Amino acid sequence: MQAINKAPNPSEWGAYSASVIPAGVPGVPVVPTVQTNRAVGSNSQVSVSWSQPFINGDPISKYEVERSGGGQAPVTQTVTGLSTTFSVGTSTEGYQYRVRATNKAGTTAWGGMSSPQRALGKISNAPQAPGITLVGTNAAGGQVKVTYNALAQSQLNGYASSEVQYCVTLSTGAASCGVPSGVVMNSPNGTNVYANVYAQPTSNAGDRSDTSGASATVNPFGVPGQTGVNGSTAGAEQKTVSWNWTTPGANGRAITRYEISLNNAGWTSVGMNGSYSTGTANYNDSANLNVRACNEGGCGAASGNVTSRAGSAPPPPVTEWSITHTRGSNTCMDALGSTNWDGQTCSGGHWLNPGQTIVTNCYVWRNGSFLVTGTARSVDPMAVTTACSLAGTPSAPTPPGSRHPRCPPARRDLVSGDSAVNHQPSKARRGPGALMTSATGPLALSTPDFPAWAAGVAEFPAFEQTARDRHV
Repeated sequence: MQAINKAPNPSEWGAYSASVIPAGVPGVPVVPTVQTNRAVGSNSQVSVSWSQPFINGDPISKYEVERSGGGQAPVTQTVTGLSTTFSVGTSTEGYQYRVRATNKAGTTAWGGMSSPQRALGKISNAPQAPGITLVGTNAAGGQVKVTYNALAQSQLNGYASSEVQYCVTLSTGAASCGVPSGVVMNSPNGTNVYANVYAQPTSNAGDRSDTSGASATVNPFGVPGQTGVNGSTAGAEQKTVSWNWTTPGANGRAITRYEISLNNAGWTSVGMNGSYSTGTANYNDSANLNVRACNEGGCGAASGNVTSRAGSAPPPPVTEWSITHTRGSNTCMDALGSTNWDGQTCSGGHWLNPGQTIVTNCYVWRNGSFLVTGTARSVDPMAVTTACSLAGTPSAPTPPGSRHPRCPPARRDLVSGDSAVNHQPSKARRGPGALMTSATGPLALSTPDFPAWAAGVAEFPAFEQTARDRHV
């Protein structure tokens, strides 16, 4: 510098000043890069970094970084480098960041705002133990209902309630996520089961909560399975119908009773019996039985009507005999409706020679030296005076010359002139070929329609034949 006045010459130049560098305000920083690290507890570390802007003639002396959002008041950090770290609380609202720079020329405007980023952490609160109840015990069973209480928003460590699902597990192995409170799940009948629950973010299974405590323990069950019933046909001459059934699956609880419905009538308990029988009014009658098993849950599916039948009717009583004289001498026969035998003699009797036949109620055997065959026939009882039968109550031998108790007056059956057949129905067996033997040979009768109270072929013991021949 020099000074000038009115003097002819200016002054000498002064000394030079200190040197300076011209500068302007730096360029505005760009939008920073934000990296949110995994939360520790309820706090997360957030790294914010940016690139250096144009310094405009003078180095940048500082940067200011502002954090906003997260439901909190803005926070500013001042740094000299190109990055910084923030500690933020977990929140359902995102955090945003921006940067400005300063040099000797001044401070820039704020740079662009970063996009919102949330700080999220592991859900640190486990749900309470769930509730559990049985479902369908009056039907198939095999199900439980699980209820739980959702965590409060403040317990989700930055996650929104809409971002969290609940997972229910059963001790019998079933598990299901994203289910509401009150979910119904399958579990085997007859097996103890309890439930647990945990909360899990839908976007990050790693942030799930710990598992809750266990619920109460229950044991599912349902009504018994369908009962299988077997019908039957009774033996001949039995007026009864009978059924039996198999034990169905108990389905988790013991069977306590069986119920029956006979011919579509109301249900009646028969206790723990596995069969049922009842009488019928007539032979060959049929009846229907429906059976179901019950336990504490109720009664299972019914068997459906199963039919059983009473036995066949007995043959009609023997009312007459057709007897053919096949060998020997004579016999006294009493034809239907006649009275040739007077209890002592066979006056006016029918004397049969070999090959001759007579239809008779009763007959008297007079000579043991012949063989006769007989066939029982059933006719209208009104067509004869009284029927004589071959068997009956045990009786002593009939004395000579008297009628057998099973024959009406003036009639006898299978009685010799001097001794009688000793009937033994206890040895009776039903069928053809009733056989009597005498001292002189057999007397065979074919009896396909033997009376119902005789159970088979009648066996008569040998009897003695007197030497005297009482022909008349």
